[in-house]
Amino acid sequence: MKCKSRGKEGLVALKLDVSKDFDRVKWSYLQAVMQKMGFSDTWVKWIMQCVTTVNYHVLLNNDRVGPITPLCGLRQGDPLSPYLYIIFSEGLTSYIHHYESRGMLHGVRICRGSPSISHLLFADDSFLFCKASVSEVTNLKHVLDTYEAASGQAINYQKSAIAYSRNTEANCRSFINNLLGVVESMGHDHMPTHVHTWEKPPANWLKCNVDGAIFMTERKFGIGICFRDNSGSFVQAHTMTFPFEVTAAECEATAMKHALALALSNGFERVLFESDCQQVVNALRNDYLYANELGTLLSTCSSLLISNANYNVAYVRRQANRVAHNLARASLFQSSPNVHHYFPPSCISSIILNEMQ
Repeated sequence: MKCKSRGKEGLVALKLDVSKDFDRVKWSYLQAVMQKMGFSDTWVKWIMQCVTTVNYHVLLNNDRVGPITPLCGLRQGDPLSPYLYIIFSEGLTSYIHHYESRGMLHGVRICRGSPSISHLLFADDSFLFCKASVSEVTNLKHVLDTYEAASGQAINYQKSAIAYSRNTEANCRSFINNLLGVVESMGHDHMPTHVHTWEKPPANWLKCNVDGAIFMTERKFGIGICFRDNSGSFVQAHTMTFPFEVTAAECEATAMKHALALALSNGFERVLFESDCQQVVNALRNDYLYANELGTLLSTCSSLLISNANYNVAYVRRQANRVAHNLARASLFQSSPNVHHYFPPSCISSIILNEMQ
């Protein structure tokens, strides 16, 4: 990776952290993988009896509680579990190979004529390799999302890391980092970096920054939405005010909901949505559930995201979300509660010019 400094296409290496990997093994998926690999039905039945008949007892206030019967997972410390997890992981390996055979993913080569390496799988850490392009990373994200849904595994992107070859452009790096929600690793001698300034999206993509503002005295809140293209130029903006008292997270979720709806109504096909509310972004990326008004808003956002596979949500710092922040603050002073801007308002024009440079 470090030696590749020439060529049009860079390379990306993604180190994944799988959260509670043994505990989240879905039994039905393990059984399906063994059957697909050609194990005899009798053997599969024996193995599944070993896996599914376990139960636990625990001491609670010096009282023995149980039996507790789990619905998934492999017992850690059981000599059979590591081998079963290797078989379990064959599902991800096969899916990656399927995408490789269709030319949708490409591994890395150590030297000319050597076989390509697309992945290295370990118990709790896995390494994936592909070209540093938006299309390939999007395909890789789809593979991982499908694997998570089918197998029960949960990838902790916040503890994962990513690295690039030297010939990967900065804009491409920033977009991929936001797409995956992973912090770039600069090596053993550097701390992970965070983006503090607005970054342009790749060609043929739009970036939509959203933010909300609560006005306590007026008992209302406002939202700001701004779409910009890959040159950083203004496309359109939207500001709204609502006469309700809400929490900060509900305010930000409302902004995201209207931004997604606006993108769909305008027919925008490829959009990266950025918010400086980490709670909302994490909830949408990890399907967190809330049994309140915030949960209702997030559920609507998730439905809108599912309607377009090329809609992605990413978290950014406030410094990289200044345009949407200024729009949300300015919504208090607009004459109408719902204003569509086809030209940059004065409150953001200077910021856009500076960020285009």
